[in-house]
Amino acid sequence: MKIGDLVKMDFEENDSWKFGDVWGVGIIINDGSGLANADDVEVLWPGVGLSWEMKTMLDIINDGA
Repeated sequence: MKIGDLVKMDFEENDSWKFGDVWGVGIIINDGSGLANADDVEVLWPGVGLSWEMKTMLDIINDGA
């Protein structure tokens, strides 16, 4: 995953969240490189704002290439 990728939460692999998709489509603004935990990326969500997410919780829907 890299900066500019459009992502959605992956509800198929993680069914622990039962409240629907409140995030929508987000864009990665920080790929986590250089951080102690490189498994996280910072995502800008339209209705939620900024948050750090584990890469395993996300699906890329359109890469930023």
